[in-house]
Amino acid sequence: MSREDIPLDLEQQAAYDAAYQFLQQPDLGAFRAPIATLVSMDSSVPSNSDMNEFPVTVITPTKGQHALSRAVEELDGLEKEEAMLKERSPLAQQLTEIITKQSYTSSRHAIASLHEAGQVVPRRVCQHPFRKNDIVWVCRTCQADETCVLCHNCYSQSDHEGHDVAFYHAQAGGCCDCGDPDAWDPAGFCPHHGPNVQASPSEVTAVLPSGLVHRVRGVVPAAIDWMVQVIAHNAESAYSRVHARPRKVSAAASTARMQEDSDVASSDRMEIDVEDDSEYTDDSDDERSESLNPLGLTHNHGGPHPNPLGTPHVFSPEAASSSSSKKMDAVARFHEQRAAMLGSTGSSGHGWYLVLHADDIHSSTQIADAIREFLGTSNYYSDALLQKVIRALRQYGQLVIWGNLETVAQVGPTQYHLWMDQDSVASSRIGAMMVERSNRLAKHRLFCGMVTRDELMMEQRAVALLQWLSEVARSCDPLCQTVAECILPNRHLVPLLRADFKMSARVTKAWYSLLLTLLAVPTFKSHLAAAYCDTYRYVTSKYARGMGVLERSGYTLSVQFLNRVTYVVDLVKGRDLLG
Repeated sequence: MSREDIPLDLEQQAAYDAAYQFLQQPDLGAFRAPIATLVSMDSSVPSNSDMNEFPVTVITPTKGQHALSRAVEELDGLEKEEAMLKERSPLAQQLTEIITKQSYTSSRHAIASLHEAGQVVPRRVCQHPFRKNDIVWVCRTCQADETCVLCHNCYSQSDHEGHDVAFYHAQAGGCCDCGDPDAWDPAGFCPHHGPNVQASPSEVTAVLPSGLVHRVRGVVPAAIDWMVQVIAHNAESAYSRVHARPRKVSAAASTARMQEDSDVASSDRMEIDVEDDSEYTDDSDDERSESLNPLGLTHNHGGPHPNPLGTPHVFSPEAASSSSSKKMDAVARFHEQRAAMLGSTGSSGHGWYLVLHADDIHSSTQIADAIREFLGTSNYYSDALLQKVIRALRQYGQLVIWGNLETVAQVGPTQYHLWMDQDSVASSRIGAMMVERSNRLAKHRLFCGMVTRDELMMEQRAVALLQWLSEVARSCDPLCQTVAECILPNRHLVPLLRADFKMSARVTKAWYSLLLTLLAVPTFKSHLAAAYCDTYRYVTSKYARGMGVLERSGYTLSVQFLNRVTYVVDLVKGRDLLG
């Protein structure tokens, strides 16, 4: 895969650096919008050791069910509040100031200024994103296929007299196709959209603020690079922390080869670099390799024959016993180092949180049983209450079900504060506790991630960032074109699509909204179609194993290009899809 670069001049590089440094700043502050959580997100933990005065948590004996019930009730209105995160976060204000070289009093003021500047430049394609219960119009006379629709404003201003029309109330997702000749008969466009209303480059230069488009070309690559390097990476790490296990011992260390050097090499491969999650393996990698190699054979890279059974070996009971002992020692060392690493990472990130993700596989009964086992037996959690929890899980795509206060309730304030002070014994103890707690869900094959408080804050920052990028792209066609050109196939689209099911549902919702807006740019649609095909096998393998929710995934994007002849022909030719 070749490295993709965006040439930047000095001003654009300065904009890139300023944006990336802002996104990376460690002062994360408080949550600016509620998140889908059943536990407190308060970062302050009392230092007193009297647990009778400690805040009630979802695992507090005899009181946990009341805390859980209140937490579910407080989720009402969450989606509306998060939709306005771009205005509540300072991010939009800061990034808009970078691209405009102007000052603003608030993020709301900054976003309004972008739209005010873009209003003088007509949009070729509407791309209005549908929210839940929006009116969506269908004209079977004008649409290219049944997925092509108009928003209420465009339909009201277009001529469909005598046509076969209908309307319905939308679910969240999708966008208006007015102005796109591949999706809609131009005779059915409203007067504000279509090729005839596109502004010339000279008109764009004259009406948009000086240097705006130029500096956007520096900020957008910084934003999407940060999404890949931080958000997608954190999502992969959150998954691997829960599902990690020692790497399998290769055939070189099996009873067929019991030399001492092979045993030592095998043990070394089980060692964990405490600074690097990449040393983890997860069940998906192992199961994928096992499905391709059901006998568990490993290539013998040290000789000319790939089949390790090609050369006979003599079984040695003494060597087998020695190897078994070394394997057990290596596994024990793995778990010790894993606990120590988790403890250290958690204290550096201001605490651990467990996030349960929704899926299409498990029934309500299965999820309820798993949650009961996860929370423990110190409380009675009624079926009605757990059904409310499960409905919330499916509504929001994920729920935070364990946090700092639950950790304190488990180990006590003294151990918690020792952990926060990087005490090695306390860190290992809490790391082991988090493994045990997450295993209660993993044993039921539920998908959960282990994230720090700082990583949850980064997710919130990512949502605000993607919402702001959508506002930039929707403001006018020149900025939409520029944003689309700065999101590259292999550098950005492929890694973000691969992390689809592992990323926060909050993040993917905002990410897909941005992609829908950018699909108005034909070249970007081609790039997205190619990235979709390149990641399809990997993402599908995850979904087949029970990860993710179909209607919340990148699969929903396929109708934007797989039902268009032009894009399908290119994909079939370029990727041998029918071969």
